[in-house]
This record gives sequence, structure tokens and C-alpha cells, in this order.
Amino acid sequence: MDLREKPGILQRFGEIILRFRLVFVVVLAIACGVFFAGYTELLTFALAVSESIGMRVAEGNFLNLWPWLLLFVSALAPSFLLGGKKSGFTALALCILLPLAFFALQGSEAIVLPVLIALAIVSLVLLVVLKHSFGCAAFPAFLSAVGFVGVVGNFSLFSSSRLEVATYVTLIVIDIFAVSLIAGTELSSGAPKNGALLEGIRKQFFPAIVTALLAGIFYTVYGADYSGAAILRHALLALLSIVFFFFLSLPLLTFTPFARLRAEKREMNVPRSTGVKKK
Repeated sequence: MDLREKPGILQRFGEIILRFRLVFVVVLAIACGVFFAGYTELLTFALAVSESIGMRVAEGNFLNLWPWLLLFVSALAPSFLLGGKKSGFTALALCILLPLAFFALQGSEAIVLPVLIALAIVSLVLLVVLKHSFGCAAFPAFLSAVGFVGVVGNFSLFSSSRLEVATYVTLIVIDIFAVSLIAGTELSSGAPKNGALLEGIRKQFFPAIVTALLAGIFYTVYGADYSGAAILRHALLALLSIVFFFFLSLPLLTFTPFARLRAEKREMNVPRSTGVKKK
């Protein structure tokens, strides 16, 4: 009798990502290079999002922000319910920090480029120096955010609001950090690198898909445009964010130095014996 557990669909999916990660990175990196709109699109995007958030705050009528609160909840609920505490608290922290970071720019053209350069340098330093799963996720998250904004900005089909694109950027960054932190927890107990990453992919699979779909539904309803072209635009943007995360962001993440985070000894949770023998 074969007592080995057969791998599930999610594990096989994760194994495909790990096995062909170099292929995914090369193919999609070339695609991003071809369709990348340029760094000016990044600056314009950051300024537009910063100004949009600043205008809503300046209005002072926070009752009008209830749709965004609904979007906030729709991003958090799947993470907590489907991904667990690591995923949920990662989503909570980044859903607060990223909008605050955009707001802090204050729509100033003079500081946008230096801030982007500083983020690139800091994230790269964290990757090299910080011996923590947070450091492993920082640079892939930065590259993914830049790549997604650059690619979307080059297609008129995705001419959605900057806030909608920023929402998907936030979700991609959340998913990267969540997978990394989950994998870090597994590595701290002595699990091998690939096994830890597979566990992170497995736990974050459904939150990543559900939150992206909920965001697409939200912006469709919020825009009150139910024409075929509008629905297709929102659906394709949500689908692009999912594909981008699984087949570019995750492969990038797997190349980071997770192996150095692994504990020397493997810990196993063995249930205590009650001391009562079964008859």
C-alpha cells in the first residue's frame, strides 16, 4: 500500500512555477521590455495617484469614502479567511502603508523620481543584507510594481483610472510579501526552500485570485458603466494582474536567497501521548 500523499492541484501548479521559473522570467521580462511605456509613465502614474488621494482627503467629507472602505474590506477579508494570519496582516499593513506613501508625495514632481530611485536602492540593499523573508520580497515587489504599471500604461485597452491600476499594484505587492512571509515561517522550522515556497503559493493562491476579481467587480460597479467594453476592460485588467503575479512576480521571488533563512534543524509537531492505551 502506497502511504505517500498524492500532490494536489495547487502543489502541482506551484511545482510548475518552480520548474519553469527561468522560462517565465525570461519570456515575460522580454514582453515587459517590449511593451514597457517608459519611466515617464511611472512618474505620471505616481503623481496622478498622489494627487487623486490628496484631493479626496482635502475634500474633508470622509462619508464619501465608503466605497473605498468597501474595497479595503474586500481586499482584507479573503486574505484573513483564505490565507491565514500571515496573509491577512500583510494585507492590512500594506493597504495602509502604500496609500500613505502615495499621499506623502503630495503631487510634487521634484521628489517623485528621487523617491523611486531610493526605493529601488533600498529594496536591493534589503535583498542583499537583510536576513529575513521581508528582505527577500522587497526587490521582487518593486520590480513587479514597476513592470505592471509600465505594461498597463502602454495599452489603450487598459485605460482605466490610475487608482484602479494602483489597486492592482497594491494587491500584487501584498501577494508577494504574503508568500514570502509564509515561506519564511516554514523555513524557520527547517523546511527546504522549495517546500516552503510551495506552501506560500498554496496558501496565497485563492486570496490572490479572489481579491483581484473582487477589485474588478468593485470598479465595474463603481464606474456604473455596464457596457461590454467597460466590463471587458475591468476583467482583462484583473486577469492581467493575476497572470502577472503568478508567472512573473512569483518566479522572480524564487530567485531570492531564501535558502539562507532555513533553520539548521527541522522541527516537527508531534502530538503528545495521553498515556491511555486503546483497547
